[in-house]
Amino acid sequence: MTAQAWFDEQQYEVAPGGMVVATLSVSNLSATSGTFSITPLGLAANYVTVTPAVVTLFPNEQTDVAVEIRPPLSPSTTAGLTSLAVRVVPHENPDDLAFAETGIEITEFLEQRMTMVQPVVRSRRNATFEVTIENNGNRATNLRLHYLEPTSTTEATIEPPSIVVEPGTTGIA
Repeated sequence: MTAQAWFDEQQYEVAPGGMVVATLSVSNLSATSGTFSITPLGLAANYVTVTPAVVTLFPNEQTDVAVEIRPPLSPSTTAGLTSLAVRVVPHENPDDLAFAETGIEITEFLEQRMTMVQPVVRSRRNATFEVTIENNGNRATNLRLHYLEPTSTTEATIEPPSIVVEPGTTGIA
């Protein structure tokens, strides 16, 4: 093994749309100078940037590398714990890899929008309205819908009375 790598913490917490900088330490264990490429792996690799991505180290030298974690503010960014791994590849011997791994706790966020599909209907007796509920957050949302009318001149029945809308989807009532 010509290199060793480790993160300064076991786990990091970050909100979608936010950023956290992790510190990765890389050490050259060989008796000669070496150049190493550092690349992120796993599901989190799409929103991770390593700076610098290539380091050159003298024998037994160690350096710190900044690993920026920026999960997008999107329903596809799943809330909860995920892992982040980085691969350290020596240019002189690409088969002699080193890996470091840490956890990323992505927090939940809610973003919901409710829209009347048919906002104006004139009728003497009955009318049917549809309401769409968009869930742009990163966790499922469970909603109970109620009809409130302060003058009590109209009545309504909502079907279904409760609805579960998964992240990135739309429900209709």
